[in-house]
Amino acid sequence: MVNQSPAENVEGVAETLAPGATFYPLENGKILAFTLRSATRAAVDAWADKIKALTKDLEPQQPFYIFNDFSDNNFSLTPYLRERIKELGSWKPDQIGYIAVALPRTFVNQLMAFFIPSIKRKNIENRMFMNRTQALDWLKENLPKSG
Repeated sequence: MVNQSPAENVEGVAETLAPGATFYPLENGKILAFTLRSATRAAVDAWADKIKALTKDLEPQQPFYIFNDFSDNNFSLTPYLRERIKELGSWKPDQIGYIAVALPRTFVNQLMAFFIPSIKRKNIENRMFMNRTQALDWLKENLPKSG
């Protein structure tokens, strides 16, 4: 899928992956946006599996741009979610990508802020934000300039 967007849904049309897990493409499918409002196994599995499905055919030099909206005040980082995040951290080790995570301003998320960047890869840049707009703006700034 060189030079193609990994997401083929209509711009901004949400796809419910499981109760509490939604996918919606942004910027003509260049940004893969996910909302997790639940950390149930079904929601977490649907989220992680969709990321893998959308990125599996990308060439290593074709970056992905993922926005994870975990900003629901009732959302929590469960041991199972941490396990799946670690698994995604080793997915396609040579892949280039950008991941923005939006979190609510809570004490638990201060802990999460230490955990998520700890899954570092040489070609993936992770950033955490306490504001959805800032997270999306950062991803947009990293999209290839066209024109």
